[in-house]
Amino acid sequence: MRRLPGRWAAVTALVVSGVMAGLPGCAPAQAGGGGPKLFPTRDAQVDYTATAGGRENHIRVYYQAGGRHLRVEARGQNSYLLIDLPARRMQVVMDQTKAVMDMPFDPDHMRSFLLSDTAHYTRGGTETVAGVPCTDWTVTVDQGSGRDCVTADGLILRAVAASDTGGPSGMIVATAVSYDTPPADMFAVPDGYRTLSVPAPRAAAPK
Repeated sequence: MRRLPGRWAAVTALVVSGVMAGLPGCAPAQAGGGGPKLFPTRDAQVDYTATAGGRENHIRVYYQAGGRHLRVEARGQNSYLLIDLPARRMQVVMDQTKAVMDMPFDPDHMRSFLLSDTAHYTRGGTETVAGVPCTDWTVTVDQGSGRDCVTADGLILRAVAASDTGGPSGMIVATAVSYDTPPADMFAVPDGYRTLSVPAPRAAAPK
């Protein structure tokens, strides 16, 4: 797969993995009542600080109710991501060149926060993040564990992935939350943008 421009590879791994439960085959919206509700049930806009590998990014995510479409923006970038969760498609929209790069959205590359349909969820206490109450959940899978603080309407306000040594390896934390409804055209590529081709992955050289 073609590499994402700029910081998008790291930003995508941090942010999108925090909402991967909205994808079929990942964590269920609410597994038998025993886990958090992870489909956002309301339109929302959330500002996050994302930290990984000692680097910090400030990002904004727009959610459509039902968790079907996301728009992800990073401070200082002239591009943004449009993600269609049911279709497993991602578009990198580049305003400066009026171009868009369309590619498959592979959930296997977005498991930083270890949300999966085989995870075990342990409910914790209630906290307030960015002025909004959320419930802490410990998420455990074979590869390790993480923690998420999720609102009653399915917004992830904090997600922490644990490293192999038990310490945090990546984290997103909400700094502001708004429930205003974003315009529908925010989730569509503007008219007149050209589509860039994405070359197929190279075959591995024979050994």
